[in-house]
Amino acid sequence: MALRATPVEAARSMLELSLDELWVDYFTLGGSLLPAEIQAFLAGEHPLGDHDHDLLVQALNERFLDHDGDHPLDYADELIDGHRPG
Repeated sequence: MALRATPVEAARSMLELSLDELWVDYFTLGGSLLPAEIQAFLAGEHPLGDHDHDLLVQALNERFLDHDGDHPLDYADELIDGHRPG
């Protein structure tokens, strides 16, 4: 599951979102993890379940849409072994 962190962290960096900003977006969508748990995930130190992964992805994809971008991150059910197929 650590492979899931790489694209999520890359997207956060691309959007120039702080950890706190990402956490607020995630929390607003119903997430319940602490910022330290999100930070550990982004560092590849802590796996996340599908639900929390999808909330982080949704938060980031919404930010991309706010910037007239696409939604480049895949949700858990679109991943195979933690990364994009192909």
